[in-house]
Amino acid sequence: YLLEARWVLCLLSNIPGFERWSYWALGIQELGDIIVTPTRVAKPGFNLLLACFSLIVGLRDYTGLLFSSLGSLILILLIYILARRYFGEGVALYSSIFLSVMPYFLHYSRCGLPEVSFMLFFYSGILLYLESLRRDSLLNWMLPLSGVLIGYSFTCSYKWLLFFPILLGIEVW
Repeated sequence: YLLEARWVLCLLSNIPGFERWSYWALGIQELGDIIVTPTRVAKPGFNLLLACFSLIVGLRDYTGLLFSSLGSLILILLIYILARRYFGEGVALYSSIFLSVMPYFLHYSRCGLPEVSFMLFFYSGILLYLESLRRDSLLNWMLPLSGVLIGYSFTCSYKWLLFFPILLGIEVW
């Protein structure tokens, strides 16, 4: 995934004003001799997130790991907020503790795979969707934003597309 992020950074270097940032993130002085191949992974959302994050911390070996670990910390906080809002303080505390010690969650938090970013955007979209149902305003900005977040989550990891029929079935039911 770091090679894919490197490709996005090389594309950003062609935009006026971004060349200094992308050169810094890539750790080079000029783009001259770098051969960059286009993306071949069907997860462009995660590659774009990783490239934007590497504009902050630089494109290093640990960039994907750091992105996943920070995303998992935000996800634990998001699960706590979601559970507290709908189930109470005790359930929120237990659910965030259980999430933080689950073996697969720990595994995905330690490696630079796109599953954590999928869960982060998916559960953010679910939280905004449920909040939009609680409001009765016609100018509710949360509903379109929740659709964008859920849609973007599927560009991070398309194999979780099975969640969409489940979510639709729950909504219809």
